[in-house]
Amino acid sequence: MENFIVSVFIFGFLVFIHEFGHFVVAKRVGITVHEFSLGFGPKLASFVRKGTEFSLRLLPFFSYVRMAGEQGEDASSGGSFLQKSVWQRMAVIGAGPLSFFVLAAVLFAGLFAFAGVGQPTTVIQEAVKGFPADAAGLRAGDKVVAMNGEQVKDWDSIVRVIHANPNKKVVFTVEREGRTLSLDVMSSKNPDDPTKGYVGVRPTVVMVRQNPAQAVISGIIQTGAVTVIWAKGIIMMISGKVEADLIGPVGIVQLIGQASRYGLVSLVSLAAAMAANLGALNLLPIPALDGGKLLFLIVEAIRGKPIDPEKENMVHFIGFALMIVLAVFIAYKDILRITS
Repeated sequence: MENFIVSVFIFGFLVFIHEFGHFVVAKRVGITVHEFSLGFGPKLASFVRKGTEFSLRLLPFFSYVRMAGEQGEDASSGGSFLQKSVWQRMAVIGAGPLSFFVLAAVLFAGLFAFAGVGQPTTVIQEAVKGFPADAAGLRAGDKVVAMNGEQVKDWDSIVRVIHANPNKKVVFTVEREGRTLSLDVMSSKNPDDPTKGYVGVRPTVVMVRQNPAQAVISGIIQTGAVTVIWAKGIIMMISGKVEADLIGPVGIVQLIGQASRYGLVSLVSLAAAMAANLGALNLLPIPALDGGKLLFLIVEAIRGKPIDPEKENMVHFIGFALMIVLAVFIAYKDILRITS
């Protein structure tokens, strides 16, 4: 039950931020917003401010913004979505996915500023059993001060020397319990890249807090990196290079439960990654998603005239129905995987 409550909160918060992005830009360009709802289903409470009804509904999984003219009604009204320029409508639609990316960057930046960034040191945390470093006598707690006689100041320097010497002797100079030792390690080939050396050592990692400016930059970079990894995974699944391994809400609830057991940092990290992935997902040119709506607007900009709203709405409805079927199938697979 605790996992379910945490999952509902995270889902609800992510969707709220997405819809809030649509809402802010819609109001900015002069579109009439009839309702901004947190949740869906039966209405629990509401109030009206500046012509918009803000409502709280029973089921908090989804939020929505109901704009004048979005579904083809109120088309002649000055505050209608359809009466705005194609670029203004693109800004409104694009604000949703952009809000996901902004949220991801903010969450990552907060983590880097308050929890810190993992920074590997030159102290060995583990010499993996059965690999060259272990066989040569390297131990956890050894501080590497030189490689092949050259002083090293960070873990990257150690990695560069190892990678540059596949199947060659590498001399580790380490400090251990007040003594300085030199150990000869015969490297092997890296299983992932035979052109690089590998000895089987892992560094001790310490958390270093960043100042606000560094944290913001790192948050943006991390958001981009997570998005690229997600996109590469989708491309590899579509091309058949890897087996399709999608998870739906049931699987995400399980992931959130696992992350919550490791503490707030893990939970916020997962929420940030989910936000970045949802931003990328929403940009896919699939009907019913923001990316599909943007595609129709791009076609309109090229043609110089809008597509029939009824036909576009029908395409989005079909796309939404197919997505629901896919979501049910993925949920079924998630349940089978979890129970087995």
